[in-house]
Amino acid sequence: MSGGRWSDETAGSRLGEELRRMGVAPDQPLVVACSGGWDSVTMLHLLRFDGAHDPAALVVAHFDHGMRAESASDALWVRGLCRAWGLTLHLGRADGRLRGETEARHARWTFLEAVAEQVDAVGVATAHHADDRAETLLHNAVRGTGPRGLSGMVARRGGRLKPLLSVRRAELRRWARARGIEARWDHTNLEPSNPRNRLRLEAIPLLEAIRPGAVAGLLRTARLAEVGEEALTEAEDVLLERLAVERRSTRITLRIEALASVGPALGARLLRRLCHQLGARLDEAGTRAAMEFTTASSGAAEARIPGGVVLRRSLGVLEIEASGEVSGDDQAVEIARGTRGRAHAVVGGEGWCVSWGGSGGDAGWSAHLSVGPGAFPFT
Repeated sequence: MSGGRWSDETAGSRLGEELRRMGVAPDQPLVVACSGGWDSVTMLHLLRFDGAHDPAALVVAHFDHGMRAESASDALWVRGLCRAWGLTLHLGRADGRLRGETEARHARWTFLEAVAEQVDAVGVATAHHADDRAETLLHNAVRGTGPRGLSGMVARRGGRLKPLLSVRRAELRRWARARGIEARWDHTNLEPSNPRNRLRLEAIPLLEAIRPGAVAGLLRTARLAEVGEEALTEAEDVLLERLAVERRSTRITLRIEALASVGPALGARLLRRLCHQLGARLDEAGTRAAMEFTTASSGAAEARIPGGVVLRRSLGVLEIEASGEVSGDDQAVEIARGTRGRAHAVVGGEGWCVSWGGSGGDAGWSAHLSVGPGAFPFT
């Protein structure tokens, strides 16, 4: 939905066109995630009143994380909004206390996808916009990422739809003000302890001041990364047909010689993707360990790779099997030699504060590691 400013006459039709481009027919049931904030309420208004989708096919879903004192009031407000707009609403609430963004995101998407399955919806639409995409690109870049991470977000991944991804936040807010739309305000969006908040409130404005149009440049980078990733994925599809000998739900077998023939860089991508198909997520260190094991020698051997897989090598064949020790939401920290710092890591769904280069943590429960200079960069 790019190419000029919105007008009252075209915003709804452009949103509808974006949904059609994603393969969503106007009369297909569509779940709309609505937090009550400006972006989601504006998207819901466009879908309900401006011809973007059949109102009878809309199902609103709101999840109360229970992490803020006013979250219950937000849920009541969204209920009143849906009643006034004549829309079906599904409300969900966290069963217990959620610890951090990772758990909150997992609980929210578990609820949203359950609602989509219940109403046989084509997918779940969220109101992520172009500024969110630029912010995610920066967030991924400073953590360390590959081409996929540089795309920030994509418009559709399975049943998760982001039809506003090419629209800037300012344009959405301008349109909402012109229509007199009201929304809830989440004060946690201003908390400096959240890295994403600081990127949005400090880093991005600073980048724009240094180089006007910086966000537009980030968005071009995201689009180019997305196109490049799509091209590589298409090439991988062809190569995997040549490599794989046998595929099962928990095990994949392939020829080591065929994997080596594509070169180390592409071979690493293919190996990481095959592991992902089994539910394992290999980070850089895990991928490096897997490749080293695969190419070490032709002798029979077995290795358990961090990330959730067991590799077995025998007679020129590599067997990849899920180990059952997968934690898909893990967030690693990479530490360079000779630095000092502090960061947040997620291991098995648990949040950890990691500090390095100093005298060590003074928390009531902590663990200390000492590593040699050859271990860096240390993950």
